[in-house]
Amino acid sequence: MEAPNVTETVQPQVQDEQLVEVKTDVRLSLDWDEDDKDAIEFIKGRVDMMIAKEFGGMRNLANSLREKAYVPYPPHMGPGFQTYPDGTIMQDWGRVETADLEKFVLNGSSEVYFAQQKIENGYAEAVFAKFTYDDAYDRAYSSQLSGTIGDKTARAKRRTMDERWRALFKTLYHKRSKSEVDAFESFVRRVDRIRQDRMENDRRAFMASRGA
Repeated sequence: MEAPNVTETVQPQVQDEQLVEVKTDVRLSLDWDEDDKDAIEFIKGRVDMMIAKEFGGMRNLANSLREKAYVPYPPHMGPGFQTYPDGTIMQDWGRVETADLEKFVLNGSSEVYFAQQKIENGYAEAVFAKFTYDDAYDRAYSSQLSGTIGDKTARAKRRTMDERWRALFKTLYHKRSKSEVDAFESFVRRVDRIRQDRMENDRRAFMASRGA
């Protein structure tokens, strides 16, 4: 018996269709049980903490460069940065020195390289946790000699609760970390395009000044 996917809800199978009573006033509930809700919130919190710890260097690196591009208020308006109507802070990349762009691309590329290794390790741990959960669920289900499919499924899920939450934790951490690194890598490429465009413009301006 295959274990229910850690991110999906599996409905118990019914062997005898004659036992199914059709009701038109049944309300489908999508709410989590309180115990499940608490466990999920705890797991999400732990994942957030680990992401902040493991990839905090990337976040700080990106934020430090973005702040150089923020457009400040005019002096008479006091400290702070100008924003667009949607609340987004205005950015002017002309305020950022080329040397700062080059330094960021170099350091950012290095961060991505090592972060990719963490993602690969996280993927391996997620796969191993899922296999462990599947094996534990199969044993818990197969060891039951009596009961309906629904009863056996429910008991097997209770007996493998730790394995199920561990698999969910590892899977969520892997997905979150990959999203974090993908977003940062995209930002590094954007900064590199700005750097290359600026260098090309400088080259054209230099050639034009020489009459080439």
